[in-house]
Amino acid sequence: MSLPHHVHVCMSLPHHHTPPTQASSLPPTPKGIINGQLLSWLPQGATVINGARGAHVDTPALLRALDEGQVGSCLLDVFETEPLPGGDPLWGHPGVRITPHVASVTNIEVGVRGGGT
Repeated sequence: MSLPHHVHVCMSLPHHHTPPTQASSLPPTPKGIINGQLLSWLPQGATVINGARGAHVDTPALLRALDEGQVGSCLLDVFETEPLPGGDPLWGHPGVRITPHVASVTNIEVGVRGGGT
């Protein structure tokens, strides 16, 4: 399987804030759905953008794809561990751009309570 040339894979899901007293209606976050197999389907040099959830990305597979040239660049706003640890290999990789978890607008009331993004 291959996807059309000049593909950008962009993951973006709405933020869902659930107060501790309510049960979440969202399913568990799918882990590693941006994996080696998906990345292999992309045309060489594709861009990966993740502003959804950090667990969606299989980070070792993404780094391999970047090193091999399968993925040309990526923009990551979320990570499985936040904040991203200082020694993480994503920080120093030339194909990686990192933003500080700012992919969505935060409602000021929610942000002040600490429940925002």
